[in-house]
Order: sequence, then C-alpha cells, then structure tokens
Amino acid sequence: MWQSLSVPLIILTEHRVPHYKKLNEDLRDNLWSSNVKRPDADVELLTSTGFKEVDVVEGLNRKLFKNLDYFKNGHAGERFLITGVK
Repeated sequence: MWQSLSVPLIILTEHRVPHYKKLNEDLRDNLWSSNVKRPDADVELLTSTGFKEVDVVEGLNRKLFKNLDYFKNGHAGERFLITGVK
C-alpha cells in the first residue's frame, strides 16, 4: 500500500516515474532472511559464528529518511544497524 502511495510523491519531487521490479517470488521465498524475524536472526547468526558484544540499533527509518523521503522510501521495511566485536 505504501509503495503505491509513494509513486505520486516520487513523480512530483524527483520528476521520474518509479519502476518497482517484482522479485521472483520463488527466489525471495528461498532467501534465509525472508523466513526469519529480523534482526533477532541476525544476532543469533553473528553470535553463533563467534561475534561478541553484538548490539542492535532499531528504528532507523525516521533518522535515515527526512521529510518526504520517509513517505517515498519508508515502505521498504524497518532499517536497523548491527555491530559486533569478534
């Protein structure tokens, strides 16, 4: 829904028509990240491979996207940052 609402904003502010490519559903469904809760799965993956002090910063959409950029690009999912020490 948000993606379709973002189209007029992109046309008005960037003077271009966005073309959202559909990812092959079979390919998308087979990605490990499509079937897990993120960033919890990322933390588990990093700790299982020897990383220590794994920290997660969530809710970065409002910090990364200002004003209309949030409405144009915020539909793609919640951004997060993971840091770790090996």
